[in-house]
Amino acid sequence: MQLLSNSEINNFCRRAAGLSFDLLPGWTSPQNITDSYLSDLFLNLYNTGLRFVEAFEIIRWSEIATDTYYCDTAKNSNNRTFNASELTSLFINAIKSQVNIYDFCRYTTTNNWLSRVFLPYELYLTGKRLMTHVFRHNKVKQMFDADYTLAEIQTYIGEVSQSNVLLYVNSNIYKK
Repeated sequence: MQLLSNSEINNFCRRAAGLSFDLLPGWTSPQNITDSYLSDLFLNLYNTGLRFVEAFEIIRWSEIATDTYYCDTAKNSNNRTFNASELTSLFINAIKSQVNIYDFCRYTTTNNWLSRVFLPYELYLTGKRLMTHVFRHNKVKQMFDADYTLAEIQTYIGEVSQSNVLLYVNSNIYKK
């Protein structure tokens, strides 16, 4: 197993989110790897650091002001507020209409597709296979590398304690 740098982790996540990325050895162009709904889900996870269930369950979301959206987060963490610029227009329309656009994207199906995006590499977090949670780890690492304080990161990702934020900052992600 090889330890990934933060930029390599970001590269994997950018590829899954349909953003520009540096082509790694063994990768081909990601043409049609996922459908538009999964790409949209991955992009929202990439931009926000949400947990899968927080993006998946549209009932957690509401519009609280023009271009401001509220998420009732999971795991007893602090709730979060987002600007429209942080979310895709498809997701914003789903929030406004309270229609779950990702309803067909079950957790295991989504992670299977994510694994296809990461081919030929498999990602691991201290021996455990890393799935959609890689986006949350990546967001924290990006913010930390951009000199955000632990308190600022904690507030942004909605964590209850800074010790949880430190777990993300210090997590090691490997590729097989």
